[in-house]
Amino acid sequence: MVFALLLICGVAVWNLKPAPTRPVSRLMITLPPGDQLAALDYPAIAISPDGTQLVYAAIHSGTQQIFLRALDSIETRPLPNTEGANTPFFSPDGRWVGFFAGNKLKKVSVGGGIAVSLADALQPRGASWGSPGMIIFAPTSISTLL
Repeated sequence: MVFALLLICGVAVWNLKPAPTRPVSRLMITLPPGDQLAALDYPAIAISPDGTQLVYAAIHSGTQQIFLRALDSIETRPLPNTEGANTPFFSPDGRWVGFFAGNKLKKVSVGGGIAVSLADALQPRGASWGSPGMIIFAPTSISTLL
C-alpha cells in the first residue's frame, strides 16, 4: 500500500516538472545576386516540421523553381522538376515537398526525382499536408477545400 502511494506520488511529481525549453532559432536567407523570391502574393517559403530544412520558390536566371536548404548549411540546391513552382509546403515527415505548377498540385521528394501530379489546381490558394497523407487545398480562388 505504501509502495503504491509512493509510486503514484513519484509519477505525479515527475509529470509536474517543466518541459525543457527549446532554443530560439533565427536565420537569414541570402539569395544569389539577381535571384528573387517568387510571387509574394503566395507563400514562397516553408520550413520542415522538424525544423531542419527550408524550401523556397525563387526566380533564378529567368526560371522559377523550388530550392532546398538544410538549416545547418549555407548551401542551397534546386529541386529538380519544380520549374514554374510556387507555394511550397512539406509533408509531415519532411521527406516530400508539395507545390503548385502548371495548373496542378504536385509533390517531389526532397532527395530529388520525378515530380508527381496529384490533382488539378487552376488558381491555387495554398495547401496543408496533414497525416495520414492528406493534402487539403483550394484548387481555385472560389472553390471549396478539397
